[in-house]
Amino acid sequence: MEEITGSSDSKTLKFPKIWPGFVLALLFLLIIIAALTLISGEGQPLSQALNILALSVNLAGFVYWNVCVYRLHQSVLMIAGGSYPISPGKAVGFGFIPVYTLYWRFKWPAEMLTFIQTRSGTKTIPRWLPGLGMLFSGMFLTVLPLIWYLVNFSVLAYLIKELKASLAVQSEHLPYKAKTSLFTIWTIIVLSIIPGIVILGILAAIAIPAFVAHR
Repeated sequence: MEEITGSSDSKTLKFPKIWPGFVLALLFLLIIIAALTLISGEGQPLSQALNILALSVNLAGFVYWNVCVYRLHQSVLMIAGGSYPISPGKAVGFGFIPVYTLYWRFKWPAEMLTFIQTRSGTKTIPRWLPGLGMLFSGMFLTVLPLIWYLVNFSVLAYLIKELKASLAVQSEHLPYKAKTSLFTIWTIIVLSIIPGIVILGILAAIAIPAFVAHR
């Protein structure tokens, strides 16, 4: 990986804007309130249209959050002088791998907090706490997305704040480390698929004898 030399500060780096995420959260909440109000009246067709709009806003928020994660890692890569173990594409892409994503929600924020502590010595919250918050909020993504919005964008806002504080202490581009694990992306994908295959095998072992007996 090519090393970048020089220095930068929070003004020269293009950190992602977090406020649109909170605006989308507020918009989602207002749409849901309007839809629930219309259900009790005679505006059910309009309520259904609002529900579709709410789903669209929810999807837009999820996409924008991933864009923010990508841009945040772009900035960190620059701060680390081009030597940081998690690339922007990996930061986003690994979050879509089944099963492994549960670990990844802890991994990349913890790595970023370790990087902040290493380069500037600033104190941060426990490294596992952002991952725990994102894991908890992920349970509500389809049921109560507002919690997901607030927790996940708050995590990004906190990481950006700590990175800016780190730059105020140390503005030089300091290399961090180039590798984060011994596993390649294909190894991780295979390891993620194996549990699904096992579960399907168990279900088949239960269903096939029952089907044969029924016949």
